[in-house]
Amino acid sequence: MRVTRSGTSLRRLLGVDVPNRQVAAAFVELADTLSDAFDLSAYADLLSSHTVDLLGARAAGILLADPAETPGSATPDQLSLLLDSRALKIHEGAGFECFATGLPVRCHDLAAADARWPGYAPAARAAGFGSVYAFPLQRRVRGVGALEVFAAGRVGLGDDDIALGQALADVAATGIVNERTSRSHDILINQLQTALDSRVAIEQAKGVLAGLHEIDVDEAFTALRHYARSHNRRLLDVARTVITSRTMAAEVLTAQRPRRLDAQTHLR
Repeated sequence: MRVTRSGTSLRRLLGVDVPNRQVAAAFVELADTLSDAFDLSAYADLLSSHTVDLLGARAAGILLADPAETPGSATPDQLSLLLDSRALKIHEGAGFECFATGLPVRCHDLAAADARWPGYAPAARAAGFGSVYAFPLQRRVRGVGALEVFAAGRVGLGDDDIALGQALADVAATGIVNERTSRSHDILINQLQTALDSRVAIEQAKGVLAGLHEIDVDEAFTALRHYARSHNRRLLDVARTVITSRTMAAEVLTAQRPRRLDAQTHLR
């Protein structure tokens, strides 16, 4: 849609300006996503609240993509009054368009947007909104969603508001991506640590069997594996028991001896 005019928002025309300290505090709070208590739903509410307060908007919310990069579920109070595109059972609107293109969306007049969004635009007007804006939640080339902002009247946001809205979306996208990356790293580290602990336990069990029964470590591992398979148990569980129980160590080797005798018979 062609921009009909630019300028300041209604709150600035009325002389209501946003203190720099309020903007700074919002950015600091939105950047803090690496705590153990991070909750994405609460974070979406926080972003929406700051957006409404700082831009003087009527409503705001975010449409999030899942980790597979497809449009996902929005927060329950995303836009209020059934403006959530999922609630309308349609995939259209400022947020979906913004996420699909990776570009900001400016619709200064929802009354002229029926052809563009035949289901979304009338619902937005019925809820009392005159304009809508969407800002990509994107870090570098990785898109995680879109921030939607609704205003009561036409041309609800001016150029300064739009720039601030995109800045809020940028810091939120960075925070969300950082949290997901940190969580992925934690999962990978835990998996690697588990694999290392398992290998250490199995090596220790092989050493126990080899030392107690004067066999080589390859034969000890074969005995462990045979016992685990024949008793339908995990190799790691058998190894840990062998380390702490000489009775178990003897049982593992005893189970292997018939196989050794069979092998020796065949060799003769």
